[in-house]
Amino acid sequence: MQIIVLGMHRSGTSTLARVLNLMGCYFGTETALTSSATDNPKGFWERKDVMEVNDLILGLAGGNWWKVDGLDFDRINADQLEMVNREIRNVVNRLDLHRPWFVKDPRLCLTLDFWRPHLERAVFVLAVRHPTPVARSLQKRNRMPVAYGQALWEFYNCFMLQQLNGSDYLPVRYEDMVQDPFSTATALHASLSGAGVRGLHRPNQQEVETFVDSSLCHFSTVLDSSSDGNRLLDALLHQEAVPDPGLRLETLRRRLHRLRGDGNWALTQPAESGIEGSLRRLEAADAKIVDLERQLDRHRVRTAQLEAGHDDLQNRNRELLARHHELLTGNHELNRRCAALAAQRDLLQNRLQAVSNSRLLRLVAGITRMAGRRGSGIDGELTRIVQLVAPASVKKTHPVFNKTNLNLFV
Repeated sequence: MQIIVLGMHRSGTSTLARVLNLMGCYFGTETALTSSATDNPKGFWERKDVMEVNDLILGLAGGNWWKVDGLDFDRINADQLEMVNREIRNVVNRLDLHRPWFVKDPRLCLTLDFWRPHLERAVFVLAVRHPTPVARSLQKRNRMPVAYGQALWEFYNCFMLQQLNGSDYLPVRYEDMVQDPFSTATALHASLSGAGVRGLHRPNQQEVETFVDSSLCHFSTVLDSSSDGNRLLDALLHQEAVPDPGLRLETLRRRLHRLRGDGNWALTQPAESGIEGSLRRLEAADAKIVDLERQLDRHRVRTAQLEAGHDDLQNRNRELLARHHELLTGNHELNRRCAALAAQRDLLQNRLQAVSNSRLLRLVAGITRMAGRRGSGIDGELTRIVQLVAPASVKKTHPVFNKTNLNLFV
C-alpha cells in the first residue's frame, strides 16, 4: 500500500507522518530525510526527493509553495512534463521496494495530479487544523500576514479537494493528535486496516506519547462558525463536497494576489538548527553527489549501448547496400536476356513470314503447272481453288475468279 499524507503547512502533517512511521510504515533512510529546523525541532519527516520534485513542478508552473495565485500548470511543456514524470517514477520505484510506505509534503495538496498516475493503491490521510492557528504559526515562522496565511490555507485545501475529485481520505484533527495522541493513533491504525493497508503494527503508547509534545502547539483554535474557513474545515472533517470549488479558487487567487501586492512584507525561511543542520546539509550534498554519479554511470552504460546499436545498424546498412548492388546486377542481366529474347522473337517472326511467302509461291507454281496439263487454263484453276478455300461471303461476291482479281489472295 502507498499512503499519501496531505494537509496544509503547519497543520500537523509532520506529527502524523512520524506516527505512521512508529506503526512500521516505511519512510526512507536517514539520508532521504530533510533537515529539522528551529520551527520543527523534531523533524519534518519529509523526503528530500519528494520535496524537490514538488518544488520543480511549482517552479515550472510559475510559483512556489506560498506564491500560488499565478500557478498555471498548463505552461509545463511536454519535455518538462516527461522530466517530472521520470523523477516521480524514480521516487515511487524506490519506495515500492518497501510497502507499505508513506510520503508527506504539504505541497502535494497542489501537485497531487502529477503523482496519482504513478500510484497503484494509494490511501490518502489528511491532517486537518483550523486556519487561524495555521496562519499565526506561519506569521511567526515566515513573517507572513495572518490574512494571507488564512487565504493560503483555504486555497491549499480547496485545490486538494479538487484533485481528489471525490476520492476517499482519512481525516485526522490536529487537536486530537496533540491532546490524545495514543487514542488518535489507534483510531488511525484501525482506519488504515479497514482501508486495506497491511503490514502495520499497533502503535506503542509510550513511543507515541514520547514523540508527540503538546507544548509545541503554541496557538489555540478560535472557532467562528460563520467564517468560510470554519465551513471548509467542517467539510474536510466530514468529507463533504465543497460547492463550486473552481469559482472559489479563482476568488482566492485574486485575494492572495491583492494581499501580496498590498503588504510591504518579505517571506523569511526558518534556519536549520545548529551543527545538526550543517551536518544534514553536508549529508544531503554527499547524497546528491552519489546520486549524480549513479546517473552518470547509467548514462555511460546507455551511451555504450547506443554506440553498439549504431555499429549494428552500420553493419546492417552495409549488408543492405551489398544486396542492393546484387539486385541491380541481376536486373541488368534480366534486361540483357529480355533484349536477346526479343531479338530471337523478331528473327523467328521474320523466318515465319519467309516460310509463309515461300509456301504461297509454291502453291501458285503448282497451280500454274496443273493448269497447263488440264487445259482449263489458270483462270479455271484459280476459280476452283477459290471455291474450296474462300469464305462463303467471298463465294457469293465472286462466283467466278480470274487473273484480274488474283490480288485478293496474294
